[in-house]
Amino acid sequence: MIKKIIKLKEAIDNNKIIKLIIGIGKGIAFFILLCLLVIILVQKIPSSKNISVFGIRIYNVATGSMEPVYKVGDIIFIKKTEGKDIKIGDDVTFDTEKIQYEGFTITHRVIDKKFDEEDKQYHFITKGVANAIEDEEITQSQIYGKVIYKSVLLSFISKLTNNIVTYFIIVLIIGVSLSLQIVAEKFSEIDEEDEEDDEDDSNGGEEKE
Repeated sequence: MIKKIIKLKEAIDNNKIIKLIIGIGKGIAFFILLCLLVIILVQKIPSSKNISVFGIRIYNVATGSMEPVYKVGDIIFIKKTEGKDIKIGDDVTFDTEKIQYEGFTITHRVIDKKFDEEDKQYHFITKGVANAIEDEEITQSQIYGKVIYKSVLLSFISKLTNNIVTYFIIVLIIGVSLSLQIVAEKFSEIDEEDEEDDEDDSNGGEEKE
């Protein structure tokens, strides 16, 4: 069995096309693993709303209030935006600490905007595209930013991972592929060491003669 694995690896190493295909496959596998890691972090860490990189946050859509614009499982990117730069029609993600959805982070569409002279802040009225009722008024201090991008690829992978069977199959395929590669390389190293030892023994025998 070991010899078959080694011979298979040698055949692959000698075939540039197969080697290229495997290299591309490894790159894709690594990229998928990276995507899965990002999605898992977004899904499993509620405090991720407080984490931003260069003003960008990533969110996983959890409800259907914005369908068909954003569906459950979609991955959206939010950019920190000043109140004056948010316009009617923008989709914004905001903190719900002081309104009826307390404890959640919501992404809804701005349907009205005004500037309050007393607190010197912009105030907004938002509503889910699929909702019949508008939300309570929020201020610019509650807004994390506006939606700038929906990742089709990450959204697709996110929806796949929501199905435990599909998630298991993806991880299994990647795991088996990487394991076979590691095992083949390990056995190849052992085989090379054995060949070197045999050569040393042969050379040593010749010297004794």
